[in-house]
Amino acid sequence: MNNGFFGFPLADLTQSAGEKVNVSGRLLRITTLTTSGNWVKQNDVRYIVVELLGGGGGGGGAKSESGPSYGSAGASGAGGGGCRKYILATSLGATEAVSIGAGGTAGASTPTDGSTGGTSYFGAFCSASGGQGGQACIINSPTTAGSAAQGGIGTGGDVNWRGGSGFQICSIYSCISPSFPGGNGAMPIGGSGAMGQMNKVIADSFTGLNADANSGGGGSGGLCKYSTNDTRAGGTGGSGLCVVYEFS
Repeated sequence: MNNGFFGFPLADLTQSAGEKVNVSGRLLRITTLTTSGNWVKQNDVRYIVVELLGGGGGGGGAKSESGPSYGSAGASGAGGGGCRKYILATSLGATEAVSIGAGGTAGASTPTDGSTGGTSYFGAFCSASGGQGGQACIINSPTTAGSAAQGGIGTGGDVNWRGGSGFQICSIYSCISPSFPGGNGAMPIGGSGAMGQMNKVIADSFTGLNADANSGGGGSGGLCKYSTNDTRAGGTGGSGLCVVYEFS
């Protein structure tokens, strides 16, 4: 009986490409790497399943001015990409280098754009790129526009996922402006992006929120006061993650 793994039937990794045979195997251990380092192969491992998550993008900074009557909010960062890879133990070294992508840095209150999250790697087998950073929002005319940040993507996996996109900058005439949440890190191991924020009164302004560590989620954008000279930084993206499932 092939129960599969997270809903995906397991292929027999000892067979040549194109052959599909049920595989038997017992889950021995799960190793979670939250920082860069080495994964060490144990003697009892026959094959592994690797899941990678890239870092989330940072949220953009925001600026409003007293002349144009606009509220402003920076764009939120996108989520890191993800992948899943089945690897035979005979193809693995005694150790495999694992790199965990850092979360993208927050856009400054100058304002500047948030930066793209870092790429996560498992040896030379597979990788997951980081989500793009959110754009800065500068309110000095009624024509301010922007685009949403794109999520990262897995590469080299048997299955590759894209992280959730961020939200565009927001500017509203004669009104307060919301800051939207960051994009989610790619499933199945990704987490939510940073929460969005909303002014309760015109005098409120907020620095963007940071996504949780190892979530791959994007940071939210800075949120400025309405019709006031104000600047706010964005939030930092969440770092990536690597999970290795070891089977006999």
